[in-house]
Amino acid sequence: SQNNLGLLYTRRGESARGLALHQAALQSSITLGERTIQGLAWSRLGQDYYALGEWEEAYEAYVQAIALQTELGQRIWVIESKSGLAVTQLALNLREEALAQVEEVLDYLAAEALDSAREPMRIYYNCYQVLAALSDPRAVDLLRTANQQLNAKAATLTDAAWQHSFLHQVEANRMLRQEYERIVSSR
Repeated sequence: SQNNLGLLYTRRGESARGLALHQAALQSSITLGERTIQGLAWSRLGQDYYALGEWEEAYEAYVQAIALQTELGQRIWVIESKSGLAVTQLALNLREEALAQVEEVLDYLAAEALDSAREPMRIYYNCYQVLAALSDPRAVDLLRTANQQLNAKAATLTDAAWQHSFLHQVEANRMLRQEYERIVSSR
């Protein structure tokens, strides 16, 4: 519950409140021996610290998340955390390291779907940001693929209000669409 409520605050732009709840979730999960929740809390802490511009702390949180999620065999969650680590490394000007994380994520995407990912479009968007910042020609193709998948998922929502909410109110979805529209209109 602390993790979920923390994510709600983070997505509402209240990262400091999200951070406090994710820190509490981490402590609770350690006390209870809930290692899956612990890995999730580390990943959420990485997102919070990143949003607050505390990139060294974000880096450490993502490293902790990846280590624990790898140990637990949670491959899709490792991929999510690696995408967050990649944008954090970019912010820290660790460009080669960021690209190495993205390469691992892209290798995964070439072989697997993101069906069980918590925030699949955030994975795409994070990777796109790194590729675009490095002027990697794959950036636009990745953005196009993500936009196609986002639209396909939205098309499965039969209620127009739900579809609009999915496309415009889910932060990662909205950012991805805005960037795609910006790229398309500039061509």
